[in-house]
Amino acid sequence: MNKTIATIIAILVMIAIVSPVYSANPQQELDALVSKWTESLIAEDIEGFLSCYWDDAVRLVYFPGQEPTLMDGIEAMRIEEQKGMDEYDFGSMNLIYDEPVRFFPNQGGPTYVYPNSRFAFMDIFEFEKRGGRYRIIRQYLFPHPPAE
Repeated sequence: MNKTIATIIAILVMIAIVSPVYSANPQQELDALVSKWTESLIAEDIEGFLSCYWDDAVRLVYFPGQEPTLMDGIEAMRIEEQKGMDEYDFGSMNLIYDEPVRFFPNQGGPTYVYPNSRFAFMDIFEFEKRGGRYRIIRQYLFPHPPAE
C-alpha cells in the first residue's frame, strides 16, 4: 500500500512539474494580446490599448521624410496615442492586418512582425513575460511595401 501511495504521489509531482511546460501556449496568449491591442486601437480605447504594454515599454514610429517619434514609457505613449486617436478615426479606417510573422527565439522574447499592406506600414512587437503574463516591451512602426 505504501508503495502505491508513493507511486501516485510521484506521478502527481511529475504532472505538476511537467504540465505547465506543455499547457503554456505563448502563441495563443500573444495572439490574444495583439487582438486586444488591435481592437482597442480601432475602438479608440486608450486604456485597453495601453494595457497591452509594460509601463516601461518603448515605442518608435518612423516613416521616411518624417522625424522619428520615440515614446519612452507608458505616459509618453498615452500622450502620443491620444493625439493620434484625436486626429484619426481608427474605427472607420478598416484596419485589417496581414497575418503576422511570429518568432519564438531560444534567447530573448517572442517577436511579431504585424504588417498592414493596405496602409503600407508594419508594427513590430517585442514581448516580455513578467509575473506569468506577456505584454509589449518594445514596438516599432515602420513603412511596409503596399499590396499590389
